Amino acid sequence: MLIASKYSTIIYQPKSLLNEEQIKLWLTDPLNGLGIRDDTTAKAFNEEIRSPSDLFGMSASDIDAINTALSTRTSDARGRSQATHRLAHRTVMRLKGMTLVVTYLSMVRRNIDWEAIKWTNVQTFLPEWTTLEKLAEEDRGDVPKFKQQTGMPRHVLTIIDYLRSTYGSQFCSLYYLVCPDTMRDESSPEDAPPLVSGRHFAEPHTRLVDEIGARVSRTTASAQADNELFFKILVESFVGSGIAAQAEDFEHTRDGLGFWDRLNETQCTDDHHEKAGED
Repeated sequence: MLIASKYSTIIYQPKSLLNEEQIKLWLTDPLNGLGIRDDTTAKAFNEEIRSPSDLFGMSASDIDAINTALSTRTSDARGRSQATHRLAHRTVMRLKGMTLVVTYLSMVRRNIDWEAIKWTNVQTFLPEWTTLEKLAEEDRGDVPKFKQQTGMPRHVLTIIDYLRSTYGSQFCSLYYLVCPDTMRDESSPEDAPPLVSGRHFAEPHTRLVDEIGARVSRTTASAQADNELFFKILVESFVGSGIAAQAEDFEHTRDGLGFWDRLNETQCTDDHHEKAGED
């Protein structure tokens, strides 16, 4: 469960676990790396990006800006023109794909090893990530409305179904906010279970979205934004009902989980569940 706090926690910055040989492969290998074979271009590139961990926080436009800087002709102190080092289009596209992987690894609190960042595995990652981006951009459906005759226990289950199909800011369903602790993996980056070979999730998961839902933080700024969205969903679901007034206690903090806990503690007791079963 999200821990209520005045401040959000910072997002995890993945560490590069690549050794010197793997760093060289990452830079020069034409199949699994960036394919930068020219030594002077590699040296110039290294002044901007020394390892995959330097891709943290970057976007596609940042990669374009770096390529522009490398390819812009400059002069030394004596006015002599300096060589340019424009990256190949293939290298630029691979860098952009790897940047998305590093963003993902930050979300799921994992470090960067060779298997996670090599290009053949990144190619497998990208189509699934693109799908998640599209799902996150979709408009959420109409919020199910509370009906007194249905009762709170059944409405809570309906809201859970709604959360399972509604994506938040972390490229997974909002269900990660309220799912049981048994579905979560709170292990540290160092103790995280190994990834399935060639993929970016660990067993028993079979999709990126499963890994995100299990390992994404519940305390970052993005998680707090999702918690506020959850509050909005709950408020919408109780419009016109006698429950709506209870949201006022959480209006200032917009704490969806706080409101959710209140509902479960006061409206979903054993007696309420028994009554719902009789109905």
